Amino acid sequence: MSDISVGRLAPGDQWDQHLYDLLFENRLYPTGLSFKREEGYPEADGCVLLIPAQYWDKQLDKIAEALARYEWVLAIVTANEEDIFDASRVWHPNIKWWIQTPDMRCGAHHPPGARKVPVGFPAHFDNLPKEPPQKDLDIFLSAQNNHRRREKCFAALKQLSTSSAVEVHPTDGFTQGMPKEEYVEHTLRARIVPCPSGIHCPESFRVYEALESHCVPVADDISPIYPSSGYWDALFYDAPFPILKSYTSLPGWIGDILKSYPGNANTIVAWWMRYKRKMALFLIDDLRGLGAIK
Repeated sequence: MSDISVGRLAPGDQWDQHLYDLLFENRLYPTGLSFKREEGYPEADGCVLLIPAQYWDKQLDKIAEALARYEWVLAIVTANEEDIFDASRVWHPNIKWWIQTPDMRCGAHHPPGARKVPVGFPAHFDNLPKEPPQKDLDIFLSAQNNHRRREKCFAALKQLSTSSAVEVHPTDGFTQGMPKEEYVEHTLRARIVPCPSGIHCPESFRVYEALESHCVPVADDISPIYPSSGYWDALFYDAPFPILKSYTSLPGWIGDILKSYPGNANTIVAWWMRYKRKMALFLIDDLRGLGAIK
């Protein structure tokens, strides 16, 4: 079988594309398929295409025109935190969609059968040490305190910050906190990583950084700008990590998590390993449904 072309519309190499790099490199789980990375629209009969939404949301007609050349398309919408990409307007007779960070209010943007998929973790959480540091931090959070959900999270954590096993660091902006290596090392040392909502969407890289680091992420179900309750259930339906709606309950959550640690962390990590395997199976199923493979 010839390589399956994987095209990337500019700009490529975004943090939220890294999980998909691993998928197409057969590093999440072996698919038995071979993929060829290309920049832009591939010269092929069909392709997988990664579309960073915030750069292409106003060029839907041009995308549809470009896709007309292909017999089949698997389109993956990334950089979509604001859910601004209206995939329903990109028509093709043989296309399947994977969509990141879908705003559950925007169902009309999501064609029938579109898969809701996670943003994943950045490349600096690859190749973690085989002998990680001791889990000597109960809680670690280094993040911007830039909206009301994060204000409530930091306020709740302040009640616990007298403990030497708690490290909480407000930062000046995205990527403006610790150096990457130090941030990874602190995450590896943590038992619990609170994951307050992003600016638009409850989802964030932090959830998946925690999962890769064998921590217990405490996910936020509430966006600061829209009624997002039920987001994580819609994305995963069976996620075993804690999901909270009110930060007044965070200290109690943390106490309960620590009482059950590390058994709860092992259950969560095993689920995440199974989910990454499922992503490879989703890929095979969708390529088969498109006629790209037998």
